[in-house]
Amino acid sequence: MPEFSVSTLTLAVTAAPAAAAAVCFLCGRAGGGAPARRFAIWFALLHLLLAAVLVVCLYETLSKRDLDGGRFLPVAVPGEPDETGRALRGQTTWDVFTVGRDVARGSHVPAAAVQFFVGVDGLNLWLVPLASLITLAAVLLTVRDGKDNPGAFLGWLFALEAATIGAFLSFDAILFFALFEVTLIPTFFLIGRYGVGGARRDAARKFFLYTLCGGSFTFVGILGTAATNPVPLTERGDEFVATEVSMRGAVPKPGGMTFSIPKLMRYVTIWDVVALRTSERGRAERVAAEATLAKTTLKPAERMTAEKALAAADVAAGEFGRRRATTALLFFALLAGFAVKLPIVPLHAWLPSAYAEAPAGVTMYLSAVLAKLGAFGLLRVVIPLCPLASVEYGPTVVAFAAVGIVYAALCAYSQTDAKRLAAYSSVSHLGLIVLGAFAMSEAGVSGAAFHTIAHGLSAGLLFGLLAFLHDRYGTLDTNRFGGLFSRFPRFTFFFLVAALAGVGLPGLCNFVGEMLVIGSLFSARGPSVSSGPAIAACAGVFLSAWYTFTLVRKVFFGPVIEPPPAEGEPPPRDVTPREGATFAMLALGCAILGLVPQPVLVPIAAEAALIQRVRENSSRVLDAARSIEAPAP
Repeated sequence: MPEFSVSTLTLAVTAAPAAAAAVCFLCGRAGGGAPARRFAIWFALLHLLLAAVLVVCLYETLSKRDLDGGRFLPVAVPGEPDETGRALRGQTTWDVFTVGRDVARGSHVPAAAVQFFVGVDGLNLWLVPLASLITLAAVLLTVRDGKDNPGAFLGWLFALEAATIGAFLSFDAILFFALFEVTLIPTFFLIGRYGVGGARRDAARKFFLYTLCGGSFTFVGILGTAATNPVPLTERGDEFVATEVSMRGAVPKPGGMTFSIPKLMRYVTIWDVVALRTSERGRAERVAAEATLAKTTLKPAERMTAEKALAAADVAAGEFGRRRATTALLFFALLAGFAVKLPIVPLHAWLPSAYAEAPAGVTMYLSAVLAKLGAFGLLRVVIPLCPLASVEYGPTVVAFAAVGIVYAALCAYSQTDAKRLAAYSSVSHLGLIVLGAFAMSEAGVSGAAFHTIAHGLSAGLLFGLLAFLHDRYGTLDTNRFGGLFSRFPRFTFFFLVAALAGVGLPGLCNFVGEMLVIGSLFSARGPSVSSGPAIAACAGVFLSAWYTFTLVRKVFFGPVIEPPPAEGEPPPRDVTPREGATFAMLALGCAILGLVPQPVLVPIAAEAALIQRVRENSSRVLDAARSIEAPAP
C-alpha cells in the first residue's frame, strides 16, 4: 500500500471517532435510542477493522527499524514532507499555529509552531486497536446505560475515544497535552450524568479536579522543557547536527522553540552535553584565574581582569548544576499529570469512587484505556524529555510505585464491593508498568509496554463481567453472593479466565508483562533498579492471587446465595449471546497474548532499545559531572 494511503488511514483512525460522536449526539433520543445504538455498534466494528488494517500495513516496517538517530521516528505521518531525505522523515508540515518568527533569514529552521503531528511507532501501534476493541465491548454492554438519552451517552463515549487515540498518536507536545486534557470533559459527563450510584457527581468532581490539577503541572513542565531546550543553531543559523566531532567544537547558539517530541529528545541530549562541557571549561578557567590571582606581582588592572575571569568561570562552572536542578523541577512537573492519571499512590484517591460510580462501559474504558494514557506519558514524554532526572529520581518514583503495589493489593483484599476490589487491583497492577518504565532497560520497557496492552484486556474483561452481576442484581456486595457456578456456568467460565489472567497464570496475557518487568528489576544494573521494588512486585503478584481467589471462592462456590433481582428485571439468566460475544472477544485476546506474545513485542523493540540508550547516555553524563565535581585528592 502506498505510504500516502497509510498516512490517510492514520488520519481516519484518529478523526473518525469524533465524527461518530457528532452523529450519536444528533440521534439523541430518537426512536428510543435504537438508531444511535445500531450506528454505534456498526461504527465501533468498522473502527476496529480500520485499526487492524493500520497494524497490518505498518507491522513489517515497525519490526525492522533501528532508531540510531536518538529520537522517536514515527511512520505514516500525515503531512510528511515530500522530500525523501532521512533527516526529514518522521516530521510533518501541518502547522496549527505559529509562535514567533523564522529563526534566521535564509535558515532551514522554521519558526516555532504547534503542529498537528500524529503518527505511529512501536509504543502506540497496539494502543489504537486496544482502544477500539474496548470501545466496541463498551458499546455492546451499554443496553442499560444512558436510558434517558442514549445518543448523548454514546456520543460522549466516542468523544472520549477520539481524544484518547489522538493523544496516543500525537508527537507534538502541545497537541498531546491538549488531547490528554480533553479526555476530562467526556469522562466528567459520563460519570456525573450517567453514573450508577448516588455519589456519582462527587466522584466526577473529584476525578476532574485531581486530573486537572495534575495536568496543570504537566503543562508547565512541557513549556519549561521546550523553553530550556531550544533549537541549537550553527553560526550560519542552520540547525546544529550533533556528532562526536561537532560536540567537541564550537558551542551551538540557542534558537527558537519547538514542540516536536522527537526533536526535543535530540535537543535535550545536545544541551545536556553542552552544559557539561561548559562546566568543565569553567572549572579549568577557574583554576587558571585562581593561579593568576595567587601571584603577588599583579598590577591593579591585571588583578581586576583576573577577578572578572574568576567570576565568569564560576558562572560557567555552575552551568551543569543549574541545568540539573531545572531538569529535576521539570521532571516532577511533567510527572504530576501522568501520576494522577495512572494513578500512582498516593495520588489515587479519585479512582475507587470514579470506578465504582461509572457505568459499566465507562469503567471498562477508564481502566483498560484511559489509565494507560498515564503509563504511555511516562514512556513518550517524561523519560525522553527529562533523561537526566529520570535516571537520578527514577528510584524515588519506583519506591512510590512499589509501595503502591502492595498497599493497593491490601486495600483490594479488604473490599466487600467487587467493583472497588477491581479498582484497587488495577492500581496495584499498574504499578508494575511504572517499575518497568523507570528500569529504563530494554526488557523493562518492553514489559511495561506489553503489560499496558495485557492489563487493558484483562481489566476490561473483569469490569465487563462485574457489569453482568450489577445488571441482574443491582449490587456488587460480595457478601450477598455465593454458589453462582451452578446458576451461571458460562459466566463463571469467563470470570475464571479474567481472574487467572489477572493473577498472571502462564499462558494468559499478564504473565508475559509481569515476567519481563520483574526479570528486568532483578537483572538490570541501572540506577533505578534495586531488590526492594523487585520484592514488592513479586509480593503484588502473590497478593493479587490471594484476593482474587478469595473473591472467586466466596462468589462462585458453596451454597447458592443471591440477592433479589434488580428492580423491574426478570429472573436472572446466564450470559446472553451479545454478552457472550463481548466476553469471548476479550478472553480470546487474553489467551492469544499469553500464548503468542512475540508478535506484539517485536515492534516495541526499537523504542525499548532507544530508551535504554537514553539511560546509558544520561548515566555517562552524570558520571562525568560527578567526576569533575569531586574534590581533588
